Amino acid sequence: MYSVSLESKLGWRSSILRFTLTSGLILWILNSAVVIGIYDFTLRALVGDIGHRIDVKIDRRLQEWPKQLPQHAGVTGWIYRQLAIEIADLQDCVALRDRDGETQIANINLAETPQFRYRNFYTATFTGHRWQNDSTPSDSITCLVTERVLTDGGRLTYGVPFDSYLSTIQVLSRLRLWGLVLTAIVTLGVPLMLGLRIVQRLRGIQDVCDRVATGDLKQRAQITNSNDDIDRIAAAINHMLDQIEQLMEGVREVSDAIAHDLKTPLARLRGQLELLLSISERSDDAIDAVIAEADQVLNAFNALLRIAQLEQGTRRQAFIHFDFRVVLEHVRDIYELVFADKNIQFQIEQSATPFPVYGDRELWLQTVSNLLDNAYKYTPEGGSVSIAMRRTADHIELKISDSGPGIPRDEHKNVFKRFYRLDKHRSQKGTGLGLSLVAAVCKVHNASIALDNVHGLVVTIEMPLDVHAEPIETTIV
Repeated sequence: MYSVSLESKLGWRSSILRFTLTSGLILWILNSAVVIGIYDFTLRALVGDIGHRIDVKIDRRLQEWPKQLPQHAGVTGWIYRQLAIEIADLQDCVALRDRDGETQIANINLAETPQFRYRNFYTATFTGHRWQNDSTPSDSITCLVTERVLTDGGRLTYGVPFDSYLSTIQVLSRLRLWGLVLTAIVTLGVPLMLGLRIVQRLRGIQDVCDRVATGDLKQRAQITNSNDDIDRIAAAINHMLDQIEQLMEGVREVSDAIAHDLKTPLARLRGQLELLLSISERSDDAIDAVIAEADQVLNAFNALLRIAQLEQGTRRQAFIHFDFRVVLEHVRDIYELVFADKNIQFQIEQSATPFPVYGDRELWLQTVSNLLDNAYKYTPEGGSVSIAMRRTADHIELKISDSGPGIPRDEHKNVFKRFYRLDKHRSQKGTGLGLSLVAAVCKVHNASIALDNVHGLVVTIEMPLDVHAEPIETTIV
């Protein structure tokens, strides 16, 4: 099992986590740009209108400058004299400083830090004092002011009350802050939690694969029943592990079966070869017995090879469209005389209805032949064997019945295992691979097989109906 770093275990190197965080960050930046844009647009709307009014008032006041005087001649002193008369009843906020920075007259506090700034506008507290600036305001009125440099070097600070607007801007500022925080939580926190949950589920699947790699084939990935992509991947992995476990179990069973069931014919083969060495004259009977034992072993290995090919899907290239009645005609020609020799009544129900199938015709012929061989072997003289077919909307049902002893119900699943034979039949010749081959053929054709005991054994195979078949071949080639 490969080692996994701590960072990888924590998921920080996960591509899913990086993608969710990156996309969340991009989304948060876009949302922040929208929030800040709305906030700035609102400020422009509020402050821009008030600022225009302030600029108009300053320009109107400066336009009152006497025409006969030059613009630089004592404009600060001239404004001072105007303000000294008006400031007691002035509704606006004003402060006048000379070129040296000394306050000449003011009704606002210029010493404190402004609560709000926007471009060349800022806030100042209204003091109500005429001639001097006082750091202790007599009222809580806040003004929005701007500063204009006069031609003689003085500075005129002028503005209007701004309390109602300032409270609105403070609310907007808090909303902007909370908007950025909430969008950060939504666009970063939620994707992070979802990404961590996905990484945790994927890490669980990775841990299962690691344990399976060490040989624990019982491990399975957890499925949350949310029917999402990860659940489907987990289900596919579990299905794969089921198949692997089944194959490994089959390998183990085959190994055990080879050790037990093939050991006997190989031992007999060796004994007969030693017998041939011990006799001086040629014995045709002994040679025939050796050949028979060798054929039995070869048949077993050939059957194993065919089953392995079917399970690997290497025989699907022989699939064609054909009518299953062709297979029944073949087995009729082969087995009518065989069953007649044992006085077994053999019947195939005739039907004019076509049975279109897409598959390997030779494999189906071998499958039906294996089932009929078993029926012949276990049906007593005077018994009966019948084949019936039925067509439904989406499948074809093949039913082979005999009047033999049947198979105990608790053994129905076991008889499809390789080399498995009922205890009472172990003395008879055979490899125990016939029904295993039948099950493998059914699996490669997506067909199902079931056993039942109704006055003997009944084998039912349901195979898919080839509803898209082209005109099918009905003659035997």
